[in-house]
Amino acid sequence: MKQFDSRYIIKYGTSNDVKVYADGTARLTNGSCRVNFAGDFSQVISSSGNPTITVTPYGACNGVYIAEIDKTGFIVREQNSGNSSVDFSWIAIATRRDAETVGKLPELLRDKNFDDSMKKVMFNESNTDSDASPFGGMDRLCIMMIFRKKLNQRKRMNLIKVLMTINIILKTFSLHRCK
Repeated sequence: MKQFDSRYIIKYGTSNDVKVYADGTARLTNGSCRVNFAGDFSQVISSSGNPTITVTPYGACNGVYIAEIDKTGFIVREQNSGNSSVDFSWIAIATRRDAETVGKLPELLRDKNFDDSMKKVMFNESNTDSDASPFGGMDRLCIMMIFRKKLNQRKRMNLIKVLMTINIILKTFSLHRCK
């Protein structure tokens, strides 16, 4: 991860949880090793709970275990008070600190008509036999969302005007599409 103006670039894999991970290699020396996370990893993990750590040694030893974990890193020790010196790989997985706000699916996406509406918008422009449904019914869903929000009448009407303008533009574009 790289920091850019107090923001962190986070690349992620697919997951149904809002997680962030870090990984690396280190060396157990005389049966012990402290691994410190990069500062950017420590900055983006949740303050509730510690990361999950998995360690894999790359050589013979008595086995290893995680002796301590905190927000800045962890300590690996060899079992049975061993004093081996061996390389190991590690991975740390933690909940992102913004998981509570990022992890919620917006109400508009939870609407039972969302998929059908999107299918109408996502139109193959090579199909000259029919036209897309401008805004694909999303206008109705958006208006429903506007009225569910606690907005004053002026803000609500302004949002509806913007939505209607977009819908008119999309209809005009659809009608003038070359066939």
